[in-house]
Amino acid sequence: MKLNKLSLKDNSIEKLMETEDFVFSIAFCKETNGIFYSNFSKNNISMFSLDKKNIILYKEDNITFPKSICLSQNHNRIFLEDNKNGVSGFYIKSSLLFSWTNSYSNNKLESQQISRNIISMDHINLRTKANCIQYIDGFNIVFVSRYKNNSINYIDNSGRIYNFIGNSKPGFCSSTNLSNISFNCPTGLCFVNIINELFVADTNNHIIRSFSKNKEWKESKIIGIPTKEGEQDGDCNKSTFRFPSEICSFDENIFVIDDCKKIRKIDVNKNEIKTIYSTTSFIKSITCDKENVFWTEI
Repeated sequence: MKLNKLSLKDNSIEKLMETEDFVFSIAFCKETNGIFYSNFSKNNISMFSLDKKNIILYKEDNITFPKSICLSQNHNRIFLEDNKNGVSGFYIKSSLLFSWTNSYSNNKLESQQISRNIISMDHINLRTKANCIQYIDGFNIVFVSRYKNNSINYIDNSGRIYNFIGNSKPGFCSSTNLSNISFNCPTGLCFVNIINELFVADTNNHIIRSFSKNKEWKESKIIGIPTKEGEQDGDCNKSTFRFPSEICSFDENIFVIDDCKKIRKIDVNKNEIKTIYSTTSFIKSITCDKENVFWTEI
């Protein structure tokens, strides 16, 4: 598996790393200037340093087949979903990962370094059904996409899980009532802080959907043409996707893995889509910073 970088300034491509291990998910960290990745083959979390061009092992005991990872918006916490523990949160410090949780004391939220998980989904058997996770600092919750259940859930600080969007029936339906909305295999999630919107890759409906919060959450955008697959670039209302999966964002630019072989850029300001990379290989995961897009390719 290769970790690649595409410069948004000059469109140059650089291979950063190549490994025989299976990397399930990646996330850029501003504080360490590195790419965290879940090493599914070796049951650990590691980081590729963009400065030193080396790999640092950030290993936490009791990780089993780590899958989706994400970072908090201030980049000092990392969240991991693995087969054994469900979703866990960790502080990023030096070359260690510290488990953390939140507790309420005198109505004040306090963080504590401990040795157990912040969130475990064992009790509802969600561990093998969560496809992607996204933590939102301002809301102190973790969003979870459930590919097989056709819904988006969220988990609060106490570890309770709630149905957020979706009626669990596969198909396409848009509604002002979030519980009436239908997905068809939702996968990637990303939160665009600058416009306060959650974007969801509705894979088998071939669209990207966004949900915004003013007083209440509501569906705000549908990018692409529902149920129509294709590869048309241009205006967001006329463009088409083919099985969009993982997504990431920086400011109002969203990057999408499409058809497992393309990276497409959505410019929310300009309301347009552009294909910026294509390959005959399989693209697995994606992340970005202000100037670059990073992805893994098999």
